[in-house]
Amino acid sequence: MEKISDVIFEASDTLKEKALFPLFSISVIDIIGTIEKKEFFYKMARTLFNIIPSVNAVEIFDSDKLIASFGTISGKNKDYKLDNIIFRLYYNKISQFEESLLKYILTIAEIHYRNVKKFEEVKENSLYDELTGALTRKAGIEILQKKFYEIKRTNKKASIVFIDIDGLKETNDRLGHFAGDKLLREFVLVIKELIRKGDFIIRWGGDEFVLFLNTMDAKCVINRLESLIKTKFSWGISIIPEGFNDILEAIEYADKLMYKQKFLKKMKNN
Repeated sequence: MEKISDVIFEASDTLKEKALFPLFSISVIDIIGTIEKKEFFYKMARTLFNIIPSVNAVEIFDSDKLIASFGTISGKNKDYKLDNIIFRLYYNKISQFEESLLKYILTIAEIHYRNVKKFEEVKENSLYDELTGALTRKAGIEILQKKFYEIKRTNKKASIVFIDIDGLKETNDRLGHFAGDKLLREFVLVIKELIRKGDFIIRWGGDEFVLFLNTMDAKCVINRLESLIKTKFSWGISIIPEGFNDILEAIEYADKLMYKQKFLKKMKNN
């Protein structure tokens, strides 16, 4: 059965005798009205708890990680599987009618979950730069804005590092764009392995990157990066929220410091 409408049509005959069809229909609308994975599973847990009288609690696991729950755990339990998702129901005694009701809900969940997964894939792809795996500029700014106000509110400090790779154009001209792309990928990979959990890298554009570091000692991270990678780069650091009205001001300041360093390098080499 591939269509949700077919499931609803079949369920209508079974559920109308118990006067449960209106409640079932509302639950279906609630479930298929969600597209975010987290909200979808929360509503599934709530629906299974509310619509099946014998169920005391519902837990939903994704690869053994609890992602949603509803109710108070008691009684026996039974698992129902959907891809890598486990629906664990705690109950007293499930009747044959309730099993039929459960089958309809899980069938609808299985059909709609395909849409949820597609949305998650699109969302994931829109967050990350296809070439390097760094956050995209748009996604990065949104996250940085939240970080900025969170740090300001909690009186903490962090670092923004603006990075520009030196000589990427020359690499592309001399060795070709595949070599340039390889350089960018390797550069981001080394940074990802170097930075700590909670830190992240954004591809700002072309050969420019922005780092968010949960430390004021960004210079130490830069020194380690310079020792680990042959690729030369210029950089500038700003400490947030120190004196900045918003995150874009902090990025602009780090950008100016980076260009100053880049200019001094060129003057030294000439």
